[in-house]
Amino acid sequence: MSRKFVMDGSDDILPIIALGVATHVVFHKYEPTRSTLGATLLFLAIEPSLPYLYFLYRANSESLSVTSFLSAGISSLLFRSYIIFYITLAVSIACYRLSPFHPLARVPGPTIHKITKLWGVWWCWKGQQHILNKQLHDKYGPVVRTGPNEISTIDVSAVHSVLGASGLPKGQWYTVRQDLRAPKNLLAITGEEHANRRRLWNRGMSSDALVEYEETLKRRCRDLVDALRKQSAEGVLDIGKWLNYFTFDFMGDMAFGGGSDMVKNGRDKDGLWKELKGFGLLVFNELSYGSSAHSFTSSPGQLLVFREYGMACAASRVKQGSHVKDLWYHLTDEAGLEKSKPPMSNVLADGIVAVIAGADTVSEAMTGILWLLISHPECYKRVEEEVDRMYPQGEDLQEDFDTARLGKMIYLNACINESLRLFPPVMTNGPRQVPFGGGGRVICGYFLAEGTQVYVPPYTMHRNPQYFSPEPDSFIPERWLSPVDSAHNINQNAFIPFSYGPANCVGKNLARMQMTMLVTVLLRNFTLEFAHGFEWENWPMRMKDFFVVARDPLQVKITPRSATEF
Repeated sequence: MSRKFVMDGSDDILPIIALGVATHVVFHKYEPTRSTLGATLLFLAIEPSLPYLYFLYRANSESLSVTSFLSAGISSLLFRSYIIFYITLAVSIACYRLSPFHPLARVPGPTIHKITKLWGVWWCWKGQQHILNKQLHDKYGPVVRTGPNEISTIDVSAVHSVLGASGLPKGQWYTVRQDLRAPKNLLAITGEEHANRRRLWNRGMSSDALVEYEETLKRRCRDLVDALRKQSAEGVLDIGKWLNYFTFDFMGDMAFGGGSDMVKNGRDKDGLWKELKGFGLLVFNELSYGSSAHSFTSSPGQLLVFREYGMACAASRVKQGSHVKDLWYHLTDEAGLEKSKPPMSNVLADGIVAVIAGADTVSEAMTGILWLLISHPECYKRVEEEVDRMYPQGEDLQEDFDTARLGKMIYLNACINESLRLFPPVMTNGPRQVPFGGGGRVICGYFLAEGTQVYVPPYTMHRNPQYFSPEPDSFIPERWLSPVDSAHNINQNAFIPFSYGPANCVGKNLARMQMTMLVTVLLRNFTLEFAHGFEWENWPMRMKDFFVVARDPLQVKITPRSATEF
């Protein structure tokens, strides 16, 4: 007579618990990679059924009644096996991450962030990652544990030790934005490859190169002034939209010798700006395997639109020849300074990223500057007076716009610095990673194990009262006029709107040139004020941090100051 099978004792549960703990131990030591993630997920889906198969085998080997085994309920046995396994795995992971044995145990931070990044995903989804980060630093101090294997620091020493030449390299986070089918652009590479590519970029962003771009910038400024004069008849417009058009047009000229005429057309007929903002909506950046998750959730159309745009611009640029000294001239080494010609695929990838990164960051920075000036009339008036001194209203600048005067506009440049401090174009930035094989690093007094992600967020760093006081959240351009002698405390080393070190923004000088000329041209030609009924006070709080910044329209009333053009 066969015995009845019963599965309700500790002898039956313990193997499942042991399997869950063992799985955690194995994957902690041999963490799955992007290439093995699919197989890992499949294994984890099957693994909890192994105890059930073991019990079935035991029932057969001990001559137990298979019928009695099956009568216990296949679904209930499997269900319990899966539930116990996953609960055990989750509890084991959580206990380790909260334990004193974790490498980041000494770093302060919220319990939920020590256990999982899912809470950060929610804030990232809302575009408020920069707000959360500042709240955490306000509560926990200059170094905060923001994830199981991640910290954020606003200690100024981290600028050099994390972002500097001997700091930390870029890690897995940057693969989120890399299409595996396409060549890597400058933002996604490190080490010697980055240094070699950066050398070409440096030539394209040198002082001599910037002089070559001045005429193009002047021409695009004239286009913008003409367009805004026509639009001013309607009274109210979204100045941010027109700045988007302007920067995209100019960056296309600078990178490829031409590409778009959004300002003249008055619209984004190809939908490039819409696709550009889509790149920022990468919530899965917050997850350890965000790059893999992104591959299932991102729109192939986004990549295709920019690839087609870049190929069309490249084809047009090749026809022009080497007489145009734009960025393409330097990236393709048309001057013949390199031992071998750079691969065309790399040049195309870098040219596209120049347009995308340059257009977005400058337009967002410019929109922030204008909001701050209009919302502070005394500062607006002072900049306007400085513009009129340097470029008097009666002077015709159509043919001779002396750019040398821009560098003498002390107060305007102070306003630009203060705006970049409050509204850095990239608010949180991507993290650096403690490299594998080096045994870990000590950063800001804490030992960080290999693979630890380290953020140095500009938005929060710039609002640290230890480095910018008093009133670090207020717009006070005067703090930049004579920072050593003034009543305002300022630490220049903590000012990183363009990042820092060998991977900083290669186009920062070009960006400053654009911002200075744009503000000058706009305030010389127009009077700007907020549109009637526009809720301007809350506009900054509606900014979204999706790596790139998403913001609401900035509705302004624009009135021509005189008949003088440009």
